[in-house]
Amino acid sequence: MTFSKTLISATLMVVSAAAFAAKGEYGDMCVTGLSMGKEVATDCSVNTVMDGKTLCFSGEKAKEMFMKDPKAMLMKADENFAKMKK
Repeated sequence: MTFSKTLISATLMVVSAAAFAAKGEYGDMCVTGLSMGKEVATDCSVNTVMDGKTLCFSGEKAKEMFMKDPKAMLMKADENFAKMKK
């Protein structure tokens, strides 16, 4: 395989992966951001699944923060998301 074909194949794999990014709860907003009352959009490429729900994060740091106390952060995210939807 030539270099250009290899580059094209690699590019297509990345694009394909992005097209199949997870869809999450809270309209794909960062659950950590929501727990702090902020609307932080994310492509859901950093996520975790809890109780059958895909939770999205703006990055690894946000996910690490969430994982320290997920129950409390989910409660706050639920409350704040409900307020934002009104």
